[in-house]
Amino acid sequence: PYYFEAEAFGLSKHLLDGGDNVTTDGSINPFGLYNLNLPVRNIDDATEEFRMGGGRLTVGRVLNEKESMEFTAMGFNHNSDSLILDPVHQDISAVWEDTGGGFLPAGLFGIGSEFEEAFSQSIDYDTRFISAELNHRIHLNRMFSTIHGIRYAYFGDDLHFLSEDGFDDPGILNIDGNNHMIGIQIGADMDIPLTDRLSANGGVKVGGFLNVATTDLHMFDMNGNSYQFDDTDVRGSAITEGNLGLSFNVTENVSLSLGYMAMLLSWVTTAGEQFPQTNTAQEFQKHNNDHVLVHGPLARINMTFP
Repeated sequence: PYYFEAEAFGLSKHLLDGGDNVTTDGSINPFGLYNLNLPVRNIDDATEEFRMGGGRLTVGRVLNEKESMEFTAMGFNHNSDSLILDPVHQDISAVWEDTGGGFLPAGLFGIGSEFEEAFSQSIDYDTRFISAELNHRIHLNRMFSTIHGIRYAYFGDDLHFLSEDGFDDPGILNIDGNNHMIGIQIGADMDIPLTDRLSANGGVKVGGFLNVATTDLHMFDMNGNSYQFDDTDVRGSAITEGNLGLSFNVTENVSLSLGYMAMLLSWVTTAGEQFPQTNTAQEFQKHNNDHVLVHGPLARINMTFP
């Protein structure tokens, strides 16, 4: 016999190890007389939430009363953008951080460049995750089972920054953070009957991965100024998942569930984490300890085919 499981979820994202890359209440003082507060979004502050959606599909085959094999595919995607305008055409680079000179690498872009005296600055930020798993499940009894298997996961973060001076001379900053992870994982699941049709279910999964993490950064303007930084780092990363829910058995072979899930990506690289390094560093720095948490409600349908 075979079984099939489909899940849909809406998630929030939190970067747990990072900083205030963009201040929420940036202040500029164009004439030395007053402050102009701009409602600028944070890029990866731990208090910022990014809404995203995704899903997961699992197909399994029962080998015998105690064992089965499963293939699982999962993915989610998110895109956000923000825009600020400076009506008095003053230096608004410092809005991005409290340090002087905005986010410019020291000595690379001169006074009056598109990055320093901008009329508008915008950010487009894209996050995506995909993974594929092959797991061997052992059924301990009717309520509990364990899994072990292999998993490939990709976590990508792209940030596109555009600074324009109002004369069609843009300054552009592109940052791509990519994580290619492959490794092994173990887990456990439970399904405890509460009534004839209602049951409580939950599960946890932990994996250790070899991660080939890359950061590609390119910064340039129309005056010929440019700066490029590329870094590849092989490191250990981890993915931890958990979920809890309630299931209703519609028929003997079909059940519906509602619950909550969370996933923690540990020691991965992100684009947003690289953003503030341009404030003070002569060159960009590697970050090996970013931790990204995604969590949110889920809906699930399970079907078995005798």
